[in-house]
Amino acid sequence: MRQGALDANWGPHKCAVLEAYLADFSILHSDSLLCATWAAVRNESTQKGRPIGSADAWIAATALVLLAPLVTNNPKDYRHLDQLQLISAAAEQASDPVEVGGSRIPRRKSAYGGFLKYPCFDYRIA
Repeated sequence: MRQGALDANWGPHKCAVLEAYLADFSILHSDSLLCATWAAVRNESTQKGRPIGSADAWIAATALVLLAPLVTNNPKDYRHLDQLQLISAAAEQASDPVEVGGSRIPRRKSAYGGFLKYPCFDYRIA
């Protein structure tokens, strides 16, 4: 986010707003457990024929170390990792209609390439 602000030549006020926003988040520094988990994620991915990028492996490893679900709009990037719990707006069964208000409605494609679980809403995970 800070790089984006620099790249966009944000002024002092916008940068201060960003810093105030970021102050609400905790920073998890790498340690031996996180690094070992990152290596295990990369290894599992390679062994399964699904090489994972370094940044995605850090994201997955962090979720695993924190025992937290990973919220993503790209579940296909992580679905092969056995121990990782995923939360995503992309539906698993795209062909099945869903029931909304007593009516069965066919799923529709989302802007993310997957299908929306509830087609009458535009779910976005921030």
